Amino acid sequence: MVPGDLWGRNLRSDTEGIGQYRWKKLRKRIIEECDGKCTICGSIEKLHGHEVWKYEEKKRFGRATLVRVDIICWTCHNVTHWGNTVRLIMFGAISHDGYMVLRKHFRRVNQCKQIDFDRHARRQLAVWKRRSRLRWKIDWGPYADAVEDAKCSRVERRQRTERRQSAPISQSGGGF
Repeated sequence: MVPGDLWGRNLRSDTEGIGQYRWKKLRKRIIEECDGKCTICGSIEKLHGHEVWKYEEKKRFGRATLVRVDIICWTCHNVTHWGNTVRLIMFGAISHDGYMVLRKHFRRVNQCKQIDFDRHARRQLAVWKRRSRLRWKIDWGPYADAVEDAKCSRVERRQRTERRQSAPISQSGGGF
């Protein structure tokens, strides 16, 4: 589960990542590289780009390093982001039947029983609570250059817009 301080701070972010356009191109390339299959269960349906992070914790701060982007199916993605999935269930965006499908999928992929799923969910919640108390710095890992390029593009776009908005409106010399 993603620590609270890092929610919304991801590679596809238009404000600090590479942005939606570049993200879609990256995702498409990675889907082709993995033969269009979920890297966890092998499904070919509803594939998502999933960021894999390494977390290093200190007393008050942490560093989240982006390791890679995997392609995983919608079901594996919802199981992987269980904290967000629980919120979606509470708000009615995922039905009780959907919840049951996700639990069953976890058990099938991990070849375990419901008690193992419950234990795993409790442990991950404890890790999430501990990590969510920290302030996090992001290391974009192998995507750092792409993030820097996107950042420069955003600055250039903003400067062009500001120049256009501050340019005087030219008057035409002709009349009617």
